[in-house]
Amino acid sequence: MDFLYAPPAGFSASVDLLNVLNIDSLQTIAYESCVSAFEKRTVVPPSKTEIDVSFSDDQIASLCNALCFLYNGCLRSKQDKKTLYEALRQHTDLEDNVNMAIAKVYSRICKLQMAHLDDAKRSEDGNDMNQAKSILSLGRLVSMKWSMGMTISSSRMKKVQKPFVRLQLTIAHCDGEIKTYFVTLSILQFQELRQEIKLSRMVMADLD
Repeated sequence: MDFLYAPPAGFSASVDLLNVLNIDSLQTIAYESCVSAFEKRTVVPPSKTEIDVSFSDDQIASLCNALCFLYNGCLRSKQDKKTLYEALRQHTDLEDNVNMAIAKVYSRICKLQMAHLDDAKRSEDGNDMNQAKSILSLGRLVSMKWSMGMTISSSRMKKVQKPFVRLQLTIAHCDGEIKTYFVTLSILQFQELRQEIKLSRMVMADLD
């Protein structure tokens, strides 16, 4: 949490205002600030009607910016809830319930974002598997070649290091045309697909 040793101008004054807020208002501001940090967008301060205290629009905006600074710093240095809580206790004069509320919002949004990424990944994996099965249903499988690779990083994560299998499927269509298709699967999906192809061939052999 070295970034707290050199906060931006006005940070301390803005943070001190958090002690005045009730927990509901604090969580409202913290939630918007934390989501903005995760989504890497400019924070949209809650309106005065959403905050149960007589603050000006500028003061609300300064509170949001101060919390964004905190959350952005935590994300860059990959800190957890406990580290954030302890850093707030050490570097600010915030009351303990305020520190805990700020840390809890951070933890909650972290979990929601990870769940969202997991859902998106499962959706992508399902689409890849469905694509492979769709290709196999186009006609007779003439040949299947595969090679392994390693995903080093992605647009969402700097360090992935996850293996994948690149398939080359050659399919003979009903009209006699032969086409080659490419699809990328995870190791688990590849093993599942191979098992399905093996079972399909056993069924076809029994029919013959």
